[in-house]
Amino acid sequence: EALPDDLSTFFVDFGRGALKQTKIPTDFAILGDGFFVVDRGGQQLLTRAGNFTLDASGGLISQDGYPVLTAEGTPVQVTGDLPWTVNERGMLVQAGDSTPLALRKPRSLGDLVKVGQNLYSPLAETIPLAGAERRVRSGWLEQSGVSPTTEMMELIEASRAFEANAQLIRSQDQMIGTLVNRVL
Repeated sequence: EALPDDLSTFFVDFGRGALKQTKIPTDFAILGDGFFVVDRGGQQLLTRAGNFTLDASGGLISQDGYPVLTAEGTPVQVTGDLPWTVNERGMLVQAGDSTPLALRKPRSLGDLVKVGQNLYSPLAETIPLAGAERRVRSGWLEQSGVSPTTEMMELIEASRAFEANAQLIRSQDQMIGTLVNRVL
């Protein structure tokens, strides 16, 4: 069966996933609350997926090709062959200059509407992360917070409950059928 076009009908668990070291300089994981900000056609969207890449002109982009934004709202740009890093405070450091990545959080996670793979549109104004809240780990990615074992156990439990209810309905149907036949 096809999935509905409105992806906001799905429940999203914003629990933090385990971190995995990738040693790829364009991979980033946010420690704690917050989201990276990307630009999709003039709309600022939030994501926790920090598996970014550099395009041909040195722009930091998401896997979908959307520019990652700085705290000022401009696309993150890495200059040519100069070495660069993103430090633990989410600052892009290159040639002595520091540029903060846009790290924001919604007032409530209920203010986020899923608009695609790992992308969320905020329904209300978001709050920039400041000071000690700005914690980023370069060369790491946050893994999915879903536990396959737990989800499989819940699926089996739901399947068993469905089977028990179906059997109950069949028994009730047979009993009503027997009563109707006796009355007639």
